[in-house]
Amino acid sequence: LGKSGKKDIKKATTGDKEGAFFKQTQIKRVIKHMTNMRVSKDSLKSLSAGLTYIILEILDGGKNVAINEGKKKMSPRHINTAITSDLELSTLLKNHYIQSGGSKKFGMQEL
Repeated sequence: LGKSGKKDIKKATTGDKEGAFFKQTQIKRVIKHMTNMRVSKDSLKSLSAGLTYIILEILDGGKNVAINEGKKKMSPRHINTAITSDLELSTLLKNHYIQSGGSKKFGMQEL
């Protein structure tokens, strides 16, 4: 509220932007293009939260790999190592390719 007791127009927002890394309009555009369906706001919020969680898990793993190697700068190799070392991320992103990330370590199961 401003000094006059009226709502401050600049601070009023239409959507929930608590910790959102991905804009809901961009997610909506991608989903509508891929599925040709209408998309609810709740599904956009949940998808945004899910994508944010996955990205933060990848970045946290990459940060830990870089720190373990004694580096202060995270490289694509650290991110690739973090993805391949985590069981859930490696199954989710089994066909991923990170440029300059080095080669994946292939196990005997994939032969």
